[in-house]
Amino acid sequence: MPRGAALGPVALAALAYVVLFVEPLRGLAGDWWNDPEAGHGLLLAPLALWLIWKSGLRAEPALPQRVLGAVVLGSAVLLRYVGGLASEVFTMRAAAFGAALGLIVWLWGIRQVVAWWLPLTLLALSIPLPSLITTALAFPLQLKASALGAALLEMRNIPVRVSGNIIQLPGQSPFVTE
Repeated sequence: MPRGAALGPVALAALAYVVLFVEPLRGLAGDWWNDPEAGHGLLLAPLALWLIWKSGLRAEPALPQRVLGAVVLGSAVLLRYVGGLASEVFTMRAAAFGAALGLIVWLWGIRQVVAWWLPLTLLALSIPLPSLITTALAFPLQLKASALGAALLEMRNIPVRVSGNIIQLPGQSPFVTE
């Protein structure tokens, strides 16, 4: 961690991060709390932060990579700007994650990112995918699950017929939801 006079740029970077990303992160926390399909973030994000705290910094001296960190940070800020223009929340949230990566690389180097691979992956997974992507993935999975369920029922000699995501059984017609 930087000491003395070098603490000024770190504090300035932290302040800039808060100013740029407070709104997307506030919305993300609201989605975690209110949207059942995004609720996994309530578990993953605190777990990731605890794992980062628990593992701490690498024992070897930090080898900050200022140029790479600045490039990643600049790209994240540009992505935040473009996402803000388009009002696309996933892009702004991904930019917040990218900016955090850029700050880690700028302060401690890429080896610290590698050392924190698991918590950083959990943080990335805590950002819910846009509904456009989940809807595009859900319907084919529904059809596959319906076909698999019907095949398992046929193996038990139960008369079954599949129509899309509806499994037609004698006397009832259950369906596979998203």
